[in-house]
Amino acid sequence: MELKEQINQLHNTASDLKRRALLDQDIDLFRQAANKFRELSNLFGDLIENHPDKIKFGETVHYQFAYSYQCKECLYAYYFRAGKNEEAIEHAEEAKNICEKWLNEISNKLKKEPNISQEEIKKIELNEKYWHYSLKTIEIKTIEPLVTIKENEGKFIEAWDLRKKMLRIHKGALQYAKDESLKESFIRTSEGNFYGLLTNISQGTLKILDDKIKRKRVIHNINSLLLKHLVESYENANKAFEANPEQDIYSLTANNLYQEIQTLLNKKHTDWYKLTITFQEDSKVLTIMEKINPKKFNDIKSQRAAFEKNIAIGSGLGTLITVAAFSIFFPCPSEFQYIIFRILIAVGVAAFSVTIAGTLSIENNGIKATGGLGVLVFVYLLNPASIVIRDDCSQHETKIEGIITINGKLKNSIQISNLESEISRSTNSLGKFEMSIPENELKGDELTFQIKTETIDTIIKVVPSTTNLQKLKIDL
Repeated sequence: MELKEQINQLHNTASDLKRRALLDQDIDLFRQAANKFRELSNLFGDLIENHPDKIKFGETVHYQFAYSYQCKECLYAYYFRAGKNEEAIEHAEEAKNICEKWLNEISNKLKKEPNISQEEIKKIELNEKYWHYSLKTIEIKTIEPLVTIKENEGKFIEAWDLRKKMLRIHKGALQYAKDESLKESFIRTSEGNFYGLLTNISQGTLKILDDKIKRKRVIHNINSLLLKHLVESYENANKAFEANPEQDIYSLTANNLYQEIQTLLNKKHTDWYKLTITFQEDSKVLTIMEKINPKKFNDIKSQRAAFEKNIAIGSGLGTLITVAAFSIFFPCPSEFQYIIFRILIAVGVAAFSVTIAGTLSIENNGIKATGGLGVLVFVYLLNPASIVIRDDCSQHETKIEGIITINGKLKNSIQISNLESEISRSTNSLGKFEMSIPENELKGDELTFQIKTETIDTIIKVVPSTTNLQKLKIDL
C-alpha cells in the first residue's frame, strides 16, 4: 500500500470513529479513534526522522502535532465520559502542552528553516490560528472534569463558578473564530459549545436549587425558579442543536429537559395560576406551559380574565359609591374637592366599563385614547358643572374675610368660629382670616362669632346688611 493511501485510510478511519463516538455516545470508540490518531502521529514522526527527502518538512511536522493532539483529545473524551476525571484532566493537560509547544516553539522554529518556502510559511501562519483556537477550547476541557468532581462532592456553588469560567473561555473562542474567519465548521462548533455550556450552567443552577430544597433552605417560589432555569436550559439546548445539527446529544438534551418541564408542571403541588402571574411577561415560559397542557392553560387564562374583570367592576363600583357618599356630605365642594371628585368618577366609570361590550376611541387636543383609558379621558373631560341646570354652589355662599387685633396689634392663631354654621378658622401671621358660609346655614339677620385666645373668650354679632363682610375688622 502506498504511503499516501495508507495515511488517507488511517485518517478516514480515525475521523469516522470519532464522529460515531459523538453520535452514538459509545466511549470505546473514542479509545479506538485515539489509537488510530496515534498511529498517524507516529507515521509522520517516522517520515520526519527517516525520510526527510520525501516530505514538506513544515507541513509534515504540523500533521504530526495535529494528530498527536487529536489522540489526546479522544483519550480525554474517553476518560471523562467513563467518570475517570483525574485521567481526563491529565490527557487534557497533555493536549494543552502540545498546543503551547507548537505555538511557542515549533512554528517559530519552522519559519526559520533555511529551505522552507514562502508557501509553507503562509500555511504555518494559517495553522497558527487554528492552534490558538484549539488552545482555548482544550483549556475548557482541563476545567470540565473539575466541575464533575465538585458536584460529586456536593460543592455546587464552586462547580457553578467553574462553569461560568468555562463560559467566558468559550465566548472568547467563538469570538476568535469569527474574528480570524476560521472555517464555518469551527464557528458552528463554537456556537454549539457555547449554547451547550449555557445549558449546563442552567442545569447546574437546578442542582444548586435542588440541594437547597433538600436542606430546606429555599421554600418560597421554588417552582418558578425551577421552571425558569429549565426553560432557559431547553432554549439553549435547542440553539446548540441548531448550530450543530450533527451533534445529536444537544437534541437529546433538549428532549430530556422538555420532559423535566412536563414533570414539574404536572406535579400536584404546582400552582399554575401563580406561575401564569409570575411569568406573565415571559412569552417563552407561557408558550411551553400552553403546549404541555393547553386545556389547563386556557382554563387558568379564563379564570384570570374573570378575576381581573371582577376586580375592575368591584373597584369601579366602590369608587362610584364612595364619590356618591361624599357628595351627600359635600353638596357644594370646594374647587380642589371638585377636581378630586372628577378624577374619582372618571376612574370609577373607566373601571366599570369593562363590563360593557364594545370599544371607545377619543381624541382631544392631541390626546388619543381607546378602551378603558378612553372612557377615563372622556368622563374626565366632561364637565358636569356645565350641563347641570342649577348647581351654582359658589353663588349660595357668603364669603367672610377680615383681620383681628388685640389692643391694636395683629396676632396669629386667634380662633374665630361662626356659631350658625359651626365653621372655625384661625388667623394667620398677619392676623387675617377667611371663611365661606353656605347660605342655608345662615339664620336670622345677624351672624354670631365666638373668638378665643389663651386669655380671651368672647362673642360678637355682625349684621350682614350693614357690614362689609369681606373687610371685617375686629379689635379686642
